[in-house]
Amino acid sequence: MSPNRALRFLAVGLAVISAAACDFSESRDDGEAFAERYFTAMKSDDVAGALAFYSPKFFDGTPRDQWLARLRNLRERCGTPTSHALKNWMVTDQVGPASGSTTTLTYDVKYASCHLTETLVVSKPEGGEDKIIRHILKLEGTMPDKAGSAGTSV
Repeated sequence: MSPNRALRFLAVGLAVISAAACDFSESRDDGEAFAERYFTAMKSDDVAGALAFYSPKFFDGTPRDQWLARLRNLRERCGTPTSHALKNWMVTDQVGPASGSTTTLTYDVKYASCHLTETLVVSKPEGGEDKIIRHILKLEGTMPDKAGSAGTSV
């Protein structure tokens, strides 16, 4: 292979990698903006309104009423979310018939009486809208029986 041809292949490869990096960054930014809207909804008094952020695919595995009860129980025991900070993220782009992106965002979330690590897996099909397809809640420390009471292990 001639040096000129090798340089052209290298240039094309770098261009492809750069374009992919831009797509990952855009997907992460979109996912973060979506998560900000979700956390804003969770800070309101209408926990049921947060269910609009979840995909029907999520509710195929976890019934809507069961998840709402879990969110309400979390709110009753931990209080209102007071802050959240992104700890880690990962973007996966799919190509082909089911093209789109999946963004996994892990947040450090502080509530009035609890501290959790929350992982949101957000799917965005090509031409569609962001929706949560998986939500993992991990308690850091102890959770009180009710907001403001002494902590007990769960």
